[in-house]
Amino acid sequence: MHEQENPCDRTLGYALATDMIGFYPSTAVTIPLAAWLFGYRSPLGLVAATVIVIGVIWLIFDYGMSQDFPAGRLWQE
Repeated sequence: MHEQENPCDRTLGYALATDMIGFYPSTAVTIPLAAWLFGYRSPLGLVAATVIVIGVIWLIFDYGMSQDFPAGRLWQE
């Protein structure tokens, strides 16, 4: 019998990664990983979607609204 993974595990993993390495790096890993898990297999499409989503988020929040996302504990002094 195959035990199903709890979706909360992935969410917790993303939250911990965001805390440790920051929003943008953890999101850059999570977007293609989530798309892959949902069956999307085009490498070019995965890269394009990741760049577009992160770029739009950056344009709206960082550039447009001057709001910074967490940088991550790894990069803090």
